[in-house]
Amino acid sequence: MRSNYLTYFVLLISIALYSCNSAKNEHLNPLEIVEDQKPTTEVYEIAKGYALGSTFIDVNLADLLDKAKSGEPTTDDDQGKLRALTYRFYKHVKVIGGRYVTDLQSAKDINVSESVFEVFKDNLKEVNKFADADEKNGVKVEVPQITKSYLESLINEPNDLLPLK
Repeated sequence: MRSNYLTYFVLLISIALYSCNSAKNEHLNPLEIVEDQKPTTEVYEIAKGYALGSTFIDVNLADLLDKAKSGEPTTDDDQGKLRALTYRFYKHVKVIGGRYVTDLQSAKDINVSESVFEVFKDNLKEVNKFADADEKNGVKVEVPQITKSYLESLINEPNDLLPLK
């Protein structure tokens, strides 16, 4: 089980590393925003509420990253929203032909802002490009599936993981 969580963590990091904010044309790493902060029970509660609800979600990833780089802590609400955004998007991602694909057509499909949606969509493209490049260089690439366990880990405390309905 531990290796599965490591796989999911590596997946999330690799996807986040290639986030791109087109307005600033700089790479964003949403995980840098919260990497030094252990999620609290409240963060998980907020994440679950947003992830399983229909409330519109928008965050300014560039501003949150700037705050994190300056040492300013991220609020529980922002951490919860980041987890919920990841949940909502990746619930619609699967592996086909060894690459990530999504059936989402627009931000409205998951009730998030267009700018956040584009960051997540660009992530998929970038991860797939890196996988393609590795394969061209002879590296065997096996991208991990997006599983219910991974999605649950975003919104449930580690000791409270229950199957989603």
